Amino acid sequence: MYTVDASVAITTTAAAAFECFDTPAEHPRLAPGLHSLDRVERLPDGRWHSEYGFDLSGVRLEGTIRTITRDPDRALTFELTAGIRGIVRYRFADAADGCRITVS
Repeated sequence: MYTVDASVAITTTAAAAFECFDTPAEHPRLAPGLHSLDRVERLPDGRWHSEYGFDLSGVRLEGTIRTITRDPDRALTFELTAGIRGIVRYRFADAADGCRITVS
């Protein structure tokens, strides 16, 4: 399995960044190649799951995405299954000039 670790600084708060990443409708804008999230269901504890469609070099991949952990304003962890399999962790931290988002 491949791993990726990256970090980026943006000019917003950790709370605002978390809210964006925790909103399923925002994901196609955040992830190039992701063109759909269908059958989104928000659970009582705030986690959500959905079916996804992703285009990778002209190949359409489909599967499911679900929130594994949700720590408001600080961290989100998603599990992807089927077409793309893996775990994606986002961490959000306020910084002097905005927010730092770390993905692994």
